[in-house]
Amino acid sequence: EVMNYLAGQFCSETGFDGDFDEYAQQDLRSKAEKAKQQLSSRDSVPVMVDVAGQRARITITRETFDSITENLLNQTIEKTDAAIAVAREKGYSVDEILLVGGSTRMPQVSGKLKEKYGIDMKVLDPDEAVAKGAAIYALAMYAQKSEEVKRGTGRGGRITPDAEIYREAPAVNVEAIPALRGAKNISEVVTVIATKSYAVGTRVTEYDNKYMCMNLIFKNDKLENNVIVYSRCFYTVVDNQDSVRFPVYESDITEKYYDIDEDYYLGEITLYIAPGQPKGSPIELVMTLNNEGILEIESRDPVSGNSERVQLKTSGDKSMSAEKLAAAKAKSNRITVE
Repeated sequence: EVMNYLAGQFCSETGFDGDFDEYAQQDLRSKAEKAKQQLSSRDSVPVMVDVAGQRARITITRETFDSITENLLNQTIEKTDAAIAVAREKGYSVDEILLVGGSTRMPQVSGKLKEKYGIDMKVLDPDEAVAKGAAIYALAMYAQKSEEVKRGTGRGGRITPDAEIYREAPAVNVEAIPALRGAKNISEVVTVIATKSYAVGTRVTEYDNKYMCMNLIFKNDKLENNVIVYSRCFYTVVDNQDSVRFPVYESDITEKYYDIDEDYYLGEITLYIAPGQPKGSPIELVMTLNNEGILEIESRDPVSGNSERVQLKTSGDKSMSAEKLAAAKAKSNRITVE
């Protein structure tokens, strides 16, 4: 946002109407980041912008900065609201908010949060908190894998081909990390959840046979042992159907059914089935999501034994706007039957 503001002001002041080349963009990005940091403790910051031999001195005030980044602050509130709502649904109360990440140094962030929730914010090592958490998680995962290799066990009693990299014991003693002391499994340290909902396209027979998305894995579902597995039978819709296609969708919607939205199409799987089967013949589908963001879909025809499997890399960075999510929820609330 700051970079776009500086570029716009530069063009207005100099009359420049050309393209910002790669060097100019990198220089502008660097100066925008520096200005953002300085505005954490100053009311205004001058920025010298040089592009294609032209130069302009642009002053950006904290008031201007607050204005052009207001939409980002609003997104922070929306995400915090969602996290608190999930916590309350599970019976937790929130009496403390910790701020991590460099942007939390900006006064408007803590100010907006305090105004909204009436809680004093606590800053927790903003530059390194996320990296430390990731390092602790990685150490716990490595220690768990190393122990599985030592015992000769693994998921499903199998040792994966990459087991060799885990044969060496961790360089750091896990018991020396307070958060990991006494933990037997990574799930005792970190609760891994699905960050999105995953649906397949299907016909809702009692809703005028409308073709809709049906969530199988829901946002905030817990990954047991770093995986979620969901299985379900679907049924053919005509006699002598020769194939079944399952498009897969990724979204923030937590209702069971919602209207098809191609913006959230992730991929698909097509299964060719035994000929001559009557309408209503079962088709088995298994959806598996792991903690690396890999979504595996397996479809099987129990009559012929034919099966297909596909792996999809979840995007994770697609977020629905508040308006679009609210509209989708309103529609899904009107769906009362399967």
